[in-house]
Amino acid sequence: MPAETRVAMARTARLGTNTLSWMDDAPVHYTIPFAATPDMIRIRAGRTYHPGLEGWLERRVLNPGMRWANDHLANPQSIDLTRRRLVELIRANRPIMLLGGMAQLHALAQVVKLRLPEGSRVATGGGFKESYNYTPAQIRADLVKAFGAPVSDVYGMAEANWAAFECPVGNHHIPPWVYAVVTDDDDHILDGPDTTGLLAFFDPEGGGYLIPPFFQTSDRIRLVNGASGYDPTRVCPCGEDTPYIMGEIQRVDLVEEAGCAAQV
Repeated sequence: MPAETRVAMARTARLGTNTLSWMDDAPVHYTIPFAATPDMIRIRAGRTYHPGLEGWLERRVLNPGMRWANDHLANPQSIDLTRRRLVELIRANRPIMLLGGMAQLHALAQVVKLRLPEGSRVATGGGFKESYNYTPAQIRADLVKAFGAPVSDVYGMAEANWAAFECPVGNHHIPPWVYAVVTDDDDHILDGPDTTGLLAFFDPEGGGYLIPPFFQTSDRIRLVNGASGYDPTRVCPCGEDTPYIMGEIQRVDLVEEAGCAAQV
């Protein structure tokens, strides 16, 4: 995780690891040696820029510079620091939670092969802000091979005040206080306990700063038991009785509605 960030997903992870009581005796290490702000992510992704001279500078100077720095400075430093921390923790023979973005953890797995202690887990979080040559299934397989630990995913976004954790069955469970639906290509909400379309949600705990508080993402999903379309026979086999996303999450370009990294 980044040492400093304003992205909601990473801030939530930091808050949890720093303040939960069961983490009191466990060290927490942040091994991405640079800040991660929504603007930095937007510019590095190279999909939306400000108008005028500011946008020209973002496109011609900041974007290529940030990409170079990420590949030649930040990534090698992060990989080396993570490797050293993992070696220390493995020697202590205590379970490890290795949490990060899929692309970042995959870069680590390609150069580091360390079997984590029993009870450890690898957790991936965050979508691909840039093009990537490997599928999520390939990345998960490489992570299991490199670290010998089960891999779980966490789905979320900077614009949401919640995260959907992957259960042992492989479904992403949406928190019960979030009103989640899917919409068709004409932005109509689809009814039923098993629907496929673009995820949209209302989060009453969003802090009151999201306008409108009900908004549509650019993620095409299969939503089960969302909104008012509840079917008790479709409860996830894991036993968690909440709405859940089944199968893969597909990003769809809606640049005219772009947010932090042209994703929402």
